[in-house]
Amino acid sequence: MNTGISDDRYALIQRLLHWLIALIVLGMLISGWIILEFGRKDFPKGVYSQIYDLHKSAGVIALVLMLLRVVVRLIHGAPAPHPALTSWQRSLSSIVHHSFYLLLIIQPILGLVGTWTFPAPVPILDALGVDNPFSKDRDLSGTLFFLHEIVGKALTALVVLHLCGAFMHIFKRDGVFRRMGLGR
Repeated sequence: MNTGISDDRYALIQRLLHWLIALIVLGMLISGWIILEFGRKDFPKGVYSQIYDLHKSAGVIALVLMLLRVVVRLIHGAPAPHPALTSWQRSLSSIVHHSFYLLLIIQPILGLVGTWTFPAPVPILDALGVDNPFSKDRDLSGTLFFLHEIVGKALTALVVLHLCGAFMHIFKRDGVFRRMGLGR
């Protein structure tokens, strides 16, 4: 099987998806925090709704990109663990990365189904002509949004842990960060 990996780096498509999803997730975590901490009255007319609509649409995009990322991972695989990593670092890295994959698929599904069962529009899906397949169920919606918030907090913790690891490897200059970097 051609892994698409010419050295110890991930394939270019994997690196591009990583950084694109990272930017989207950062925006989602910030906008999610804004949605939770503020209300319509805290913004000029229409701004809160725009933030919420962007959050919902970005969630759909994140879900599609994560599903694509899973497919790309199955096609291209991953390079062998970097020799600079100790066994505990390899284990922690594996747990963090598998958790990211799982939560970044579950999170937008919780938000999407929570939005549909509220019911509220999902602008990107509405623009594509995708109909809401669910009936109104505010209790289910509330439960899903509660879980969505918890997963958001777990994702925030994973992001912090992942960034700490990335910065450690940048400062150590051990070559680990280069595997997912976009430069030469």
